[in-house]
Amino acid sequence: EVFFAEADRAGRLGPWRQAGTLPRGCAGPRAVALRGVLHVAGCADSDGYVPAIFSAPILSGGTLGAWQTTPLPRGFGGLGFAAARGRLYLVGGSDSSGTIQAEIFSTGIDGRGMPTEVRREPDFPIRVEGLALASHLDRLWALGGVTGSRAADFVDTVRSADLLDSGKPGPWGIVDVSLLPGRKQFGASVWKDRLFALGGSTPQGTTDEIVVIRLKP
Repeated sequence: EVFFAEADRAGRLGPWRQAGTLPRGCAGPRAVALRGVLHVAGCADSDGYVPAIFSAPILSGGTLGAWQTTPLPRGFGGLGFAAARGRLYLVGGSDSSGTIQAEIFSTGIDGRGMPTEVRREPDFPIRVEGLALASHLDRLWALGGVTGSRAADFVDTVRSADLLDSGKPGPWGIVDVSLLPGRKQFGASVWKDRLFALGGSTPQGTTDEIVVIRLKP
């Protein structure tokens, strides 16, 4: 099921209502909205990770229209998923065999807001899953994640890459802030010049901590 709530001018949310249902059962999804369309990736079901992006138009009342499926080269879970410069970006994650990836894929958007071709981008600097991905001012920000199953494999770094005119990410650089401790499976969102990292799992267990990072122009 998919739910939505309307926000008033003060940012307070009203009651949650059902917007629709996903095209199939889905655990661990990532979702972004772009140009009036909701996009979902990283779904897992009993057969493993689903190799697809699901996209549905957001109707005037907040409910969802019919879903469209865009195939991906393989299924991924725990990936970073964000929208920037009219494209969708998928970073890292692990495949159904449990192998952690460094691959990056992106897709353009057509006039209806639906994904077009999926293309491979230059790899992320490390293999990582459970990361968060956000965008701000034509730049992608990748936070945290894990590179393996040990406590020492939690990533506390934040990396960013400028988006080129072609839509490809430029070189990834480590910024001079860290999450401390590293974390995975957490939320990230940008408001004005602030990047928020919310909750997640750390080597010590789950956390309710919110980290706020000021973004430089």
